[in-house]
Amino acid sequence: MSTPTRSTWTTDTVRAVDLEDNDSVLIDGAWREVLDVWNDDDDPAAQFGDDHPMTLAILDKVAWCSPSWTAVRYVHEETSTPNEVDSRLHFFRCRDLVQVQREVKPEPGALDALDDVLDLMSDLDLRGALRAGTELWAETGDPQDVLSSSQRDNLDALRRHFTSLDAL
Repeated sequence: MSTPTRSTWTTDTVRAVDLEDNDSVLIDGAWREVLDVWNDDDDPAAQFGDDHPMTLAILDKVAWCSPSWTAVRYVHEETSTPNEVDSRLHFFRCRDLVQVQREVKPEPGALDALDDVLDLMSDLDLRGALRAGTELWAETGDPQDVLSSSQRDNLDALRRHFTSLDAL
């Protein structure tokens, strides 16, 4: 059984307009989980309704023509309970630099394409099913030409992987 790969995180500085839902952002000296982000063209009424206090608070601040604002709804952990999340609003100017924590995603091709598949194959029955599928692919191919090129490439890669295991 393989150990799960730990994710890697980084702290970066981004413009407030580039904040995303689920970022962890530094607000008033504390890291806060971002629930929602609204910029100039976003409509909070679509989420909360026209007369909701959250909508009115956001529109009251961001309706100004200049400067442009980014509204962030975040989790206020100090007053949240297991049954109810307390959320608060914070406003940044769109061009403000904001510290965020984000997961570092590996660049495409940085990992072997089979690493993800192998992590999922902890069950030997799944490994056997994949092996049988690749053997069938090797014998019959794709006579009706229904598989995409990436599906054919994946099947070829799996077949090479199982062949290399057999050679050991």
